[in-house]
Amino acid sequence: MNRNSLLACVYCALLTLLAFQGVSGALLTLNYIPVMENLQALKSVQLIGITVKYGWFFQTLHKQAVHLIFVLSILVLILQFNKKEVHLSTLIKWWSSVFTAMFILFAIYSGNILVGDGYAAQSFQIGGTIMKEIPLIGSLFHFLLFTPNQQELQTYSLVRMYLSHILFIPFLIGIVVFIQKPIHFREVLKQKEIIITILLVILLQIAIAFILPVNPKVAPYSPDWFFLPIHYLQYEVPSIIVGLCIGLLLFSILMFPLMYRKRKDRL
Repeated sequence: MNRNSLLACVYCALLTLLAFQGVSGALLTLNYIPVMENLQALKSVQLIGITVKYGWFFQTLHKQAVHLIFVLSILVLILQFNKKEVHLSTLIKWWSSVFTAMFILFAIYSGNILVGDGYAAQSFQIGGTIMKEIPLIGSLFHFLLFTPNQQELQTYSLVRMYLSHILFIPFLIGIVVFIQKPIHFREVLKQKEIIITILLVILLQIAIAFILPVNPKVAPYSPDWFFLPIHYLQYEVPSIIVGLCIGLLLFSILMFPLMYRKRKDRL
């Protein structure tokens, strides 16, 4: 399998997983209550897995698949990189891949907040503080995701996060995923290969649901592996430094094709 075929296959798997997330998220939304008072949000999350028929199954799909989605988004980012030439179209695809991974992280983060437990309240405070310090884009996303001048997670803030999670962020993910569609996708990946990829993803999803089921009786949410560095750094490093580091890392990744090409031309 060549690079283009692998990219098309990974992209197809990513689309399938995102579709699963949309379906499972829509079903979970029907039974979710975005209210912090009396821990209603947390209780609704727990009751979905206990009382709703197959609730644990869709809850597991929605929670566990995000790790694979993030990994696939990074893999698409790597495969999109063109070492031979850098022009506007390749840069747009690279940037869309970067923002796909970033928006997926935002979706995961906001989903963890929606649980409404102690970790959600802590993450809300940490995320809001750090996001304001990210240059250029930090203030915009803080305005869209967080309640201004509010540090504690309350119902109004939870509703804003909920609407962002089910409407704003999926809309952005849909745009950037569409932009990074591989060239000649249907020609590179035949209909038979598309069907096989989708079936394999479905089987993998079902296997994950039975092997790593979510325990509905306790909040199973703790820092995901990709949030661990920020989770530990915020205890040791000022928020402004963490925000600047995140901004610098994002800028470096966005400009990587240009920097790589410039360095290669010098050599």
